[in-house]
Amino acid sequence: MKIKLSPYLAFNGNCSEAMNFYKNIFNGELSIKTFAEMPGNIPEDQKEKVMHALLAFDNNELMASDSMRGKEASYGTGVALSLEYDDLSEAERVFDALSDKGTVQIPFEEAFWGAKFGFLTDKFNIQWMVHYETKK
Repeated sequence: MKIKLSPYLAFNGNCSEAMNFYKNIFNGELSIKTFAEMPGNIPEDQKEKVMHALLAFDNNELMASDSMRGKEASYGTGVALSLEYDDLSEAERVFDALSDKGTVQIPFEEAFWGAKFGFLTDKFNIQWMVHYETKK
């Protein structure tokens, strides 16, 4: 049996901007479908919003969409995306890039458990943990 868990993020009209931001950080392949591509009567103000986005990088996938009118996404502290690196310079680069215009709760630095670790909320209100194991 094989199982794969892929995060799916919801945005309030800025999904395309967010996913392009992540594409540049992770150097991935991004595909975006808008609500205009759906069959049926789509309200004009919803047509350019993202119905589904898929960012593929390394062996990872990050999916997302814009919320439909009247069903806005809300953000909380219950979920964070965790990245684990085996390359210190790449971990630092990604942490710094995700931090741009975001809020760093824990700077990327030595942690008591033998790792470098940082925690932040990016400019799109998505929480990230970046981890580099220093002790093997």
